[in-house]
Amino acid sequence: MRITTKNYFKAVSEVGFENLPEALKKSHSLIEERTDHGNDWSIYEHDAEVKRVFDLAFEKLFEFIDKKEGLSGVSDNPIIARAKADAAGYKDLPLDKLNMIYRLECDAELEDGLTDEIKIRKSALEKAIAEKEGKAIPKETMRQESTIAEKFVKRFLLLDGRTTQKQEIEGFLNDVQSAIKSKKIKADSKLSKEVQLVQTKLLSLLNTMGKSIKVVLSAATKKQFTAALNKENKKPAAKKVSKKTLSGVEDKAEVVDPKQNLMNSIDFAKLHFNSIGFSGKWLDLIGDPSPGFTAMVFGRPKMGKSYLCVDFAGYLARNHGTVLYVANEEKLDATLQMKLNDKDVKHENLFVSDYLPTDLSKYQFVILDSVNNLGLSPQDLQMLKRKNPGKSFIFIFQTTKDGKFKGANSYQHDVDVVIEVPERGKAVQFGRFNQGGEMSIFDDASVGESEDLNGVRKSRKNLEVPKKVSNVDTMKKKQKQEVDWTEPKHLNHSDWRDLKLVKKYYDEGDFKQAMNYASRLETIVREEIPPKIWVEIGGELTQSGKDRMMSKDYENRADDINPRFIFSTTSTALLVEALRGDFDLKQLVRRELANRGLNTEGNWVGFDKAAQIHKIKK
Repeated sequence: MRITTKNYFKAVSEVGFENLPEALKKSHSLIEERTDHGNDWSIYEHDAEVKRVFDLAFEKLFEFIDKKEGLSGVSDNPIIARAKADAAGYKDLPLDKLNMIYRLECDAELEDGLTDEIKIRKSALEKAIAEKEGKAIPKETMRQESTIAEKFVKRFLLLDGRTTQKQEIEGFLNDVQSAIKSKKIKADSKLSKEVQLVQTKLLSLLNTMGKSIKVVLSAATKKQFTAALNKENKKPAAKKVSKKTLSGVEDKAEVVDPKQNLMNSIDFAKLHFNSIGFSGKWLDLIGDPSPGFTAMVFGRPKMGKSYLCVDFAGYLARNHGTVLYVANEEKLDATLQMKLNDKDVKHENLFVSDYLPTDLSKYQFVILDSVNNLGLSPQDLQMLKRKNPGKSFIFIFQTTKDGKFKGANSYQHDVDVVIEVPERGKAVQFGRFNQGGEMSIFDDASVGESEDLNGVRKSRKNLEVPKKVSNVDTMKKKQKQEVDWTEPKHLNHSDWRDLKLVKKYYDEGDFKQAMNYASRLETIVREEIPPKIWVEIGGELTQSGKDRMMSKDYENRADDINPRFIFSTTSTALLVEALRGDFDLKQLVRRELANRGLNTEGNWVGFDKAAQIHKIKK
């Protein structure tokens, strides 16, 4: 974990100031003093000598953490500590999420090698998966998957008992055949026979299945593959690499993969790996990935995934580079505009588009909303990443009715971060970084659900009915106190914004647009539109809606002008007399209007005229 101005104070906090060597304590005190405890790094950015001193302190802190030198009380490297914390929580996760995380770790191992944190996570995952499936825990859970062939065999075994989509089988077969064609697997490579058998069985599945199939492996197949893996793990081969490929074509010379590296462990320990430098709630949710990371976000409609990604786009634009938000599903309409305004993410580094441009060279981050609407396959996304190395992609997915993302499971195999929005306003992360991180999507709203725009909390208990009121002024105040139907207390701010947009179109006289937008709302939200407005913009009321039409009007009134509360302070004895008809309620209302000098419409006409209108003797 490279130490930068973004994560320096967090790193010191995780290690503990009291565990630092004396030299690092002194440098930390200096950095605190010169940066106002991390609030102002301007001196670092403008003074070369200060920058040199700070960078040296960052490097020494990195070496201290990495080598775990110092007092006996020093805790684990924070990366290792995070891996152990992740491992401890695997026992509480469902089997499908365990398998998903395991596949991500396998892919990470192929790219990064078997690092200590991957080793810790894989061991715990294999144990948790075996326990969930009721199987014996394999002795070789700590072994490295040393070849791509081993990865394919294990991946094939994981299909057993699962209902798999055709797209996933196609993606798996494509991966296997690509590895053979690119000579990453050769004729006498370890497990090459098993890989050929995997290819044959995948072809057979593909030719016989419909859109999906439940894969059930025979006992003989599982035994053969398991035995091959055990043999591979017990005796690492020391044979020379053959120059013969699976296709039978001889190579003139061995081709070395330029991505493979061999180096001394001491030199490797000194390497610095770049991270983007996430902070705040995004660090808590995602962790701190490297440049060029990929993420997928999925959740049911109206749960807040687009708000989450719009907010994330603003954060990236403000702090880390240029961002392109492709709103192919929502298009560049008033809804997207409202989200940008609500989250206050407008920035010169943030660009929006309703299509995916062919040239992405000027963007560091690209958000696709949504992959399903754009019609992109897993192969399309892989091609997109290959053509744009170093760029980070965030893919948004639609979901099925049961909350799972639409598309093949192979989508999630190729990303570093998996974010689910399982319920309204809540995001949970299950990828490689900071697994189990959570975030509330709507927590930063400027006005609370129970507060008005002026910050005054709404509560019937706090309402006071004045003993004496004037006539005209009271009528004006009553009109101002009417409750806004666009802010019902049982809905959240996202729903309020939707209702306000309907009201905006209605107030502007654009009934067609108001109806178009209202018809897309959930029923529970749409029911808050007053019946009169609903009918006026072109909607039809059900019989129950017609029956509730009058009472619905009263629901949205302030308490002091709502007939439901007209008798709230009346004695029980008087209520009983009124119910029996001992006196005329309507006549009493006329008398009160006359006493106020108002006509039948509530307009001031003078006391004499009012008495005449209401036939009240003086």
